[in-house]
This record gives sequence, C-alpha cells and structure tokens, in this order.
Amino acid sequence: MSVTGQKLRRIKALASSDGLIDVACFQFINIESIKKAVGLSWPEMREKFFSTGETFLEHRLAQGDIIIQSNDGFLVVFEHLSHSEAEDAAKDLSVGMLVFFLGDEYLKKIKLSYLYKSVLAEKIEQLACPPKMEGENSSENKTSAPLAYALPQILENTIDDIALFYYPIWYSVTNQISCYTLLPQSIINGVQYTGIGAIPEGVSAEYRRNLDLESLRKAQEDFINLLANGKKSIVSVTVSYEIFKDNEAQTLYIRQLRELPEQYTKFILICVDEIPQGTPEFQLVQNLKSLKNLCGSILIHNLHAKIKHSSFSGCGVKLFGFNLSKFLIAGELHQNEILKITKFCEEAKRCNAEVYFTNVAHRRQILTLKRAGVQYFSGTSVGGKTKKLQELKRLTPKEIFQRG
Repeated sequence: MSVTGQKLRRIKALASSDGLIDVACFQFINIESIKKAVGLSWPEMREKFFSTGETFLEHRLAQGDIIIQSNDGFLVVFEHLSHSEAEDAAKDLSVGMLVFFLGDEYLKKIKLSYLYKSVLAEKIEQLACPPKMEGENSSENKTSAPLAYALPQILENTIDDIALFYYPIWYSVTNQISCYTLLPQSIINGVQYTGIGAIPEGVSAEYRRNLDLESLRKAQEDFINLLANGKKSIVSVTVSYEIFKDNEAQTLYIRQLRELPEQYTKFILICVDEIPQGTPEFQLVQNLKSLKNLCGSILIHNLHAKIKHSSFSGCGVKLFGFNLSKFLIAGELHQNEILKITKFCEEAKRCNAEVYFTNVAHRRQILTLKRAGVQYFSGTSVGGKTKKLQELKRLTPKEIFQRG
C-alpha cells in the first residue's frame, strides 16, 4: 500500500472508534493548490486562517499535515501529495469513496477556484470570521475561522438562494436546439422567477456583477467537463450592461473569458442584458466590441421594443432577445405589440440579424411570434430546464407544440 493510502486509513481510524466513517465526508487538497488559488504559502495560510485548536483531535499525520473539521465533513491538507499517490490511494480506498479530489479539481468543488483567484488576500481575511452571535464579546469574535468554513461563504453570500439552470433555445427553422442559456432561478414569496426576475429587488451592483461572473465560471467549467467526455455544446451566458460601468468589474469579466482556451471561445455566447434606453451608440460599440473576440457571438437581450436595431449596427450583434412577459397585457399578446415585434424583426433581417423570445409558455405564442418573424424560442413550452449542460439535439415541433 502507498504511503498516502496508509495515511488515509489512519484518518478513518482517527475519525471514529471503529474506523467505519464514510470516506466521502473527507475532502483532500495539497499545499501547492492552495498557493495557486489564494496566492499565499502554507505558513502564511496557517498564520492567517488556522489555529492549533483546529487540528482534528490534535493529531498530525506528518509535520506539515492538518485535518480541519467543517460543517460538511473534514478538510484534509497534505503537505506533499502527488497525483500518482492520489490515484493509488483512491484505488486502495475505492469502497465507499464518493468524493476524492486533488489540486484544481478539489478547488472547484469547495468553490475556491476562479473567484478566489481574483479576491485579494485582505478581502478573504475580512470574511474569514464567522458572523458575530448576539451577546458575544467582541474580543472573543476575533479568532479566525477555518478556511473550510470561511471561504465558501464568499460565494454563498454572493448568490444567496439563487440557483442556475440551463434552458434550451430552439431554432424553429431547423428544429435544432441552437444553444443552452444559463439563467438564474429563485422563489420569492412563494412564486418562482427565472432570469432577471429571479434577482431580488434592491440588491447592490456588486451583487449583480458577482452573479454574472459566477454564471460565466459555471458555464466554462460545465463546458470543459462535457468536453472531457467527448461531447460539445454551445452555452449562452447573460451579463448585465451594468458591468461596463465599473472598470475593475469589466476587467475581471474579460479576464475570466480568457480563462477558456482560445479554440473553445466560439462555444460560449455572451448575452448582454438590461441595456438602458437611450444609451449612446458610441458607448454600445465601445463596450460590446471588448467582448467580440472573446466569445462565439454577442447577443442582446431584454430590449425595450422602442430601441431600434440600427443602434447596434456597429457592434456586430446578430441575435436580439426579448422577454415575452414584457409584451403581454393581462396575459395576452395584443395586435399593437405584435406589430412592434414584426417591425423589429424586419429591421433586424435587413441587417442579417435574427430575433429570439424567452418566457414562451404556450404553443399559440410560438405560432404568433413565428408569423411576426421570430425564429428562436425559449421557455416552459420549449424543452425542460437542466442543471447539467447537455449536447445539442433536435427538438421537433411535435415535441414543443404539444406542450401548453
């Protein structure tokens, strides 16, 4: 048995008197991966985030090893652990082992990766303390919390109870799912909301930017995982136009776009949302062109019907999206709204662009919108949502029109 395998068996013995604790509640990482993600050496991490009392049962497997108990199991930090050792250990302890990650893969699972690369060490340190409980002495609350407790809170607080789901966008001309769009979903006062409506009112601009950034990271990671299984897909990620108002946020977003290898950028589409009516054309061109070579295509969503397509002529936008619910009056699509949609579709066609609609709930809506010139559709009547990114496939009219 490898040295690492012996260590892991000893961990099991330490965790319970009979040694039968499920190995799945352990998560493993090596020091090099921590340094890569956070930018701090192990001694610096120990000094900032850990105390001797956090070493599980005050036992050490080796001088530089540490075990920290967290709310969902145990975080095991090995001072030296190679990939080959990890593979051997996984084979030794395969029975009952549901989770075994090393290095970057582990970082993804505990939400250290990507987001924390861009978070300053000082920011992490500020968030490393658990919330102050009522009646606690302020001096007693200065003790640093374990990294396993502290770091995931950054991301959890960013998106709260919002979940991210993939929804298919159906291209009615070829009956093909053209891409999957990643949208937030939440339940507010017992009502389920999807897309922009899922974001609570009154949230800060930073909240929105963090959600946009996390959505992009998830799409990239899911695409790479799908690619690893020999499959491909196309995913559309929404970003609020607000992100262009903050230079640092825009820089972080563009930097994240560059994380994906260049040969795969064409599979990620960026959908810019919530463009204010009356935004000067030179601003649109300047901001949207910064994304042009970093994604497969730029989409514009949630446009007000009064915004003219000509405003985007210099931006290279080829697909424009609308939220159908914004056109409904008492749940119905009236003739004057249909005329607005038809006019926009005609204008887009002259510029070799197309139009799609989200929140399509009934087959009669699809038929009405198709007659107006809309070719792409997404909503409850178009396929179903999924948490996992999937391969593109055909979706026939029969599969769609029988819904709703």
